[in-house]
Amino acid sequence: MPLLEVLTGKNAGKTFEIPDGGQVKIGSSRGCDIAIKDRTIAMRHATIAFENGIWQVRDLGSRGGTQVNGKKLAAKKAAKIESGDTITLGECEVRFTIPGAAPAAAPAPAPAAAAPAPAPA
Repeated sequence: MPLLEVLTGKNAGKTFEIPDGGQVKIGSSRGCDIAIKDRTIAMRHATIAFENGIWQVRDLGSRGGTQVNGKKLAAKKAAKIESGDTITLGECEVRFTIPGAAPAAAPAPAPAAAAPAPAPA
């Protein structure tokens, strides 16, 4: 079962479970599946859902915006998330984790330039 751990703010250290294959609504409202009290989080800020075989976060048109690993999402657009990704909701950072899954891999380094062939003797 995926987890969402609050990293900053008054709720730092709090962890929420996300049902496998499910969808959760995140916001500051008690009516949300995951309610995080933070002045920069909208009442209905974002959703996390398992769609088409991948986990995604979608901003719900919040004023504070949503970022994944520092990259801002367009309002009402979804972005793929993987275990270990940091999601910023307004100014509150949370980490998405799938226990037992390897963290998202860093991009592979560019291949080294080939050494020139030795000149024939």
